[in-house]
Amino acid sequence: MTFLTVMQFIVNIIVVGFMLTVIVIGLIWLIKDKRQSQHSVLRNYPLLARIRYISEKMGPELRQYLFSGDNEGKPFSRNDYKNIVLAGKYNSRMTSFGTTKDYQDGFYIQNTMFPMQRNEISVDNTTLLSTFIYKIANERLFSREE
Repeated sequence: MTFLTVMQFIVNIIVVGFMLTVIVIGLIWLIKDKRQSQHSVLRNYPLLARIRYISEKMGPELRQYLFSGDNEGKPFSRNDYKNIVLAGKYNSRMTSFGTTKDYQDGFYIQNTMFPMQRNEISVDNTTLLSTFIYKIANERLFSREE
């Protein structure tokens, strides 16, 4: 055997090994997606769901440079949609007290045609409702632990 045939044999082994590794990892990923019970999209359409989750993670960067802003859009803006999804899907309504509006220094008072009276502002908090809010333990690119 010549040196070139030995090198070609080694390269073929490396290429076949790489292809088998990719196939085995893909099958393990597919079986893992089919057996999980949290995301029906991953269970039914694993490849499309992976593409969807990757594009969701890349979305803010793409919107920053290529598409409309977070406060634009019809019938509702990206911020409105995000607030609905966070409250509905993740059951997390905790947001910061900041704003994205560019206010000047000083007071910001919003006028109203019919201001509420003092007795309308008081609320009876004696009756409690039993609720459950999910907490996300760890969110990664392809998975989420709740």
